Amino acid sequence: SLPSGKLWHHNYLYGNLEHLVCLLDLAETLFCHYPYMKKELLKTAIILHNLGNIQQINLEGFIDYTTIGRLIGHPTLAFQRLKQEIESISDFPNELRIQLIHLILSQESAVEKTASVLPMTFEAIVLNQMIQLDVLANAALRIIRNDRLPDSHWTKYNNLLQRFLYVGETVESR
Repeated sequence: SLPSGKLWHHNYLYGNLEHLVCLLDLAETLFCHYPYMKKELLKTAIILHNLGNIQQINLEGFIDYTTIGRLIGHPTLAFQRLKQEIESISDFPNELRIQLIHLILSQESAVEKTASVLPMTFEAIVLNQMIQLDVLANAALRIIRNDRLPDSHWTKYNNLLQRFLYVGETVESR
């Protein structure tokens, strides 16, 4: 029932599930174009990438971040949980362990945000960009639907995007 975030993207109950389904669908589509991609590795990382949200997001009262979520961030929390689970499995393949951990720690768009490292594998680059696409598309749709200026083809100025969004003459309900 978790959202993916507090304010920006998929910030509603079951938003995280919607985000995961979209990313899994995108992975299938991308595999058609990039057969080099390790699809099962990428899909595993998609499922695990927001594992830290369990500790990061508090649903009591209203959606907010927990103290540990604010101080450590969901990629690091996901890494800690993943590492714990991997260590409980005897003979877990070392190469797979390193690849999964890298995918989790490099999922954010930049080290200046919450990424520990920049994406350095093909799958990490793809995951990073897929997440950014779904995050931005979800947020943009919410802004278009909720922040259109009356009698205008534009939304209000959005500080996070640092721009107005063009809505056009009609807003289609999707």
